[in-house]
Amino acid sequence: SEQGKDSYTNAFPYIITATVAAVFLFTAAIFALYDMMVERRQQVVLDTAKRSTAIVSSIFPRKVRDQLMAAPIQGNATKLRSLANAARSSSQSPAGDQHQILHSAGPIADLFPDCTVMFADVEGFTAWSSVREPSQVFTLLENIYAEFDRAAARRHVFKVETVGDCYVAVAGLPDPMKNHAVVMARFARDCLWVHGATVKRLERTLGPETGDLRLRIGLHSGPITAGVLRGKGARFQLFGDTVNTASRLESSSVGDKIHISKETAGLLEIAGKGKWVISRDDKVVAKGKGELSTFWLETSKDQDVSVSNRSDVTANSESANAQMTQNQMALKTKRLVAWNVDILLRLIKQIVASRGTPLGDVVPEWQAKGTIPLDEVCEIISLPDRKNTVLSRDSGNSV
Repeated sequence: SEQGKDSYTNAFPYIITATVAAVFLFTAAIFALYDMMVERRQQVVLDTAKRSTAIVSSIFPRKVRDQLMAAPIQGNATKLRSLANAARSSSQSPAGDQHQILHSAGPIADLFPDCTVMFADVEGFTAWSSVREPSQVFTLLENIYAEFDRAAARRHVFKVETVGDCYVAVAGLPDPMKNHAVVMARFARDCLWVHGATVKRLERTLGPETGDLRLRIGLHSGPITAGVLRGKGARFQLFGDTVNTASRLESSSVGDKIHISKETAGLLEIAGKGKWVISRDDKVVAKGKGELSTFWLETSKDQDVSVSNRSDVTANSESANAQMTQNQMALKTKRLVAWNVDILLRLIKQIVASRGTPLGDVVPEWQAKGTIPLDEVCEIISLPDRKNTVLSRDSGNSV
């Protein structure tokens, strides 16, 4: 009957169904949130790993990096966990465990018999940096080294390190290279050109003396012992007489010149690039090496200048040097004027900004109106008329 049906029919099944559905949806939301958090955490770990790999790749060659990454640390999981915990607190990490991590796979070193090393130093940098702010010093070095790094990547040259204003690079390792002397000669020439363009470009912001900074380069070829000197602050380093000789050649070079050894010059001649080599007239006395017969590398962008044409170039060198000196003085004057204009413009912008008056980036040029600029100067402070003042004073005296 209808009365019995009403007594046994209620909303309890619907309540149970809704409760189960709500619990299911809540659980699904919790799992979705957890999955999102795990994915985000994994992305953070992946980004950190990528940055760490990029840092290691910028310090070590690819083969050395792979050896460091593949080296086993420990076979015992308990020791591995203890070392990981000790690494979080350097004050508690035992020196023996750190030594075991660093030296678990044996030394990473090798002898590379055919290499060419380059030392490049900015001449006059110490005096220039002594009167500059730290930010200006780093702006200059970062811009110069960034150009060198791009040239090194293009020439497949390995950048070893930078020590102050000295840039060290090598060709022929870690991957052997038959024409390492030719590659390094081209890279040194690239560095010389981009350095000149960079200091001229930065002269407006860093001061007129920036354009006078010159690059001094030394090249030497020979065998090199290279590897990772492990420990705190481990890095890839070069050892041997070849490295020392390249450093001596750099220190005995002059600005905007590439100083090369007899060994490097011989390799260039064997490679058919003897026209790049110019003998140096005077002997070089290097510390620990005695007198050395050295050479200059042709630095002009016209690399196909033959030896027979050099006599014609030498005959006209005096007039060419005089004309070049005049052009350099004119360019230096223009750069000095541009630097002063830039400083004054920035000061004017700061003054106008402090007044709350907008100032566009484009400065309007003065247009001639049949008069000279001095005639259009308006006095901010009104000065009394001298003629009327004198007349009134004379009339007062007469009374």
